[in-house]
Amino acid sequence: MRYTAENTLEVGRKVTAYLDGVEQHDCSEADTDDGYVICALRNEAGQFYTVDGKTVAAETRRGVVRVETRPA
Repeated sequence: MRYTAENTLEVGRKVTAYLDGVEQHDCSEADTDDGYVICALRNEAGQFYTVDGKTVAAETRRGVVRVETRPA
């Protein structure tokens, strides 16, 4: 199943995504069928990397994806 910020808010759920058993942070999308998460990138100081100073840079990571849902 594909989880995005939009479709989880619509159904009133928060989700935690795990990739190969490791909790992922700052993810905008996770897909348990296709095995990927898309997460924002942070620098050593914990700040988001940006492209052109506006758009947050993201990375697609692949592996075994598990998602846990909880009430919003």
